[in-house]
Amino acid sequence: MATRKEVAQLAGVSVATVSYVLNGTKKVTAEVEARVREAVRQLDYRPNLLAQGLSKKATRHVVLVADNLNNPHISDLLCGAQEIASKNGYIVSVLSVHVSQPQDLLDLTRRGVDGVILAMAKDNKELLDLLDPDMPIAFLGGCLGFDQEQAIDDMVAHLTALGHRRIAFLSGMPHQEPYHPRFLSLVKALNARGLSMDPELIVGGKSTMNLDAAEGEREMNELLDRNVSFTAVYAINDMVAMGAIRALIKRGKRVPEDVSVVGNDCLEIYRWVTPTLASMEGYAVDIGRKLMQQIIDRIALKPLEEYTFVVKYVPGESVGPAAGFQPE
Repeated sequence: MATRKEVAQLAGVSVATVSYVLNGTKKVTAEVEARVREAVRQLDYRPNLLAQGLSKKATRHVVLVADNLNNPHISDLLCGAQEIASKNGYIVSVLSVHVSQPQDLLDLTRRGVDGVILAMAKDNKELLDLLDPDMPIAFLGGCLGFDQEQAIDDMVAHLTALGHRRIAFLSGMPHQEPYHPRFLSLVKALNARGLSMDPELIVGGKSTMNLDAAEGEREMNELLDRNVSFTAVYAINDMVAMGAIRALIKRGKRVPEDVSVVGNDCLEIYRWVTPTLASMEGYAVDIGRKLMQQIIDRIALKPLEEYTFVVKYVPGESVGPAAGFQPE
């Protein structure tokens, strides 16, 4: 049976590059990918798990790893993954690394799973380094991406049309990680309208493990304690946004009369609260479907298709005119 090293030698690349191509964990040029796949074809190379499947030892079992099972976004993503899994004879189980150690994932994969879906708020590098390079892995990034720039520009256009000029950002991320794509798109949209992002209106999180309502409440209280003026807030996700609304109400502020709030993910549950939450379409179920399909395609050694989710801004009752705004 051919080895990964032999594939690398025939393709004229490193063993790591072969892993990048087969697992989709890092982009390579189209020419390099073509050489690797041709070498795989010529040598009839099969990763370990696929060989097990040919021996009828495949588990038909995929594990979804998440770091915050309290987030409804994960539940929606799981529904999408299970839909595709069921159609293809797989089952999906869930491992929470918020309550488990990364070693638990390694132990689970050694007992036999066919693939791993990483649904993490934090960086995946630690887990990627831990897993067997032959393990089919799927995660956001690489072949699956988001285009949120237009949606965030539409949000800023909506807010500024209502008189908002000072828009705060609840990042949910530690201060050393300020350059999240959503933040960069927010700054770009503000600058396009002659506005700037006041550093005092950026609130960082304490941990990437808990982008939840409690974190949103904490961040909003920190912002209010700074005694800086603002009329609108954009939160990193819907749960942080709802925590922010709770803090505002407890501090005597009205939403949206005093402060407008926008979230991100457009979770169904927050379309049934009052006020309904303005947000960005998150496509969680569709993401789950795509991630599970990637696992199936990787097991079959099929080339992975790149796909970009084009996000849309969804207005809600949590956004209104800035206090004292008089339309022209």
